Amino acid sequence: YQKGAKGLELFLFDIKTCTEKLIDTIGYIVSISPDNKWIAYRTNNDLVISDTSGKNKQMLLKGIEDPRKRIYYKSPVWSNDGAYIYFAKIERSSDADTIDIVSVSVKRISIKTKLIEDIENNIETRTLKVASNSKDEIYAYEQINNGKRFEENIARIKKNQSNKWEKEIILAEASDMFDVSPDGKNIVFMKDSVIQDTIRYAWHLFIYDIDNKKTKQI
Repeated sequence: YQKGAKGLELFLFDIKTCTEKLIDTIGYIVSISPDNKWIAYRTNNDLVISDTSGKNKQMLLKGIEDPRKRIYYKSPVWSNDGAYIYFAKIERSSDADTIDIVSVSVKRISIKTKLIEDIENNIETRTLKVASNSKDEIYAYEQINNGKRFEENIARIKKNQSNKWEKEIILAEASDMFDVSPDGKNIVFMKDSVIQDTIRYAWHLFIYDIDNKKTKQI
């Protein structure tokens, strides 16, 4: 978790001993490995892993900070076997007379070899999740600009019979605040609605049955 004067220091809390340990002075968007031995997180623009002592850190990917081009990494999540980390790569490029052009792609990196595999390009995502029933099945929040408004969906990305990644929209009109049940059969998510001018938004909690395509408000 994060705390500190600027809210960016990354700590690990031991529930049994009720003690905390500083992992990094800057760290956010955290994911713990399935064996509870490693932590993946973003620090500045970089993607880093650290052991739970905070002493052994590895730079997996280094971002780029430049006036004309910025590359950074976010939303790391471990595969169930701990061999890969799924993440989003964001590229922002601009000229002096133009607005930023943003490109987002979902990838995964091997912990041992650091080889990167492309999964889905040009998907605007803030949240990635992995269902523990399959090591090759991930879920991503997707934001699409259709020209009039932003469409917010949850997509499932998995390998087909040809061993190629393919994307399928599972749930429309959702939000980036969601999670997947361990068996991969349900999605719990939050959704907002405008009530009135004085109360801008109200948040509601839903559960979605993927197989039966049914939504129930919790």
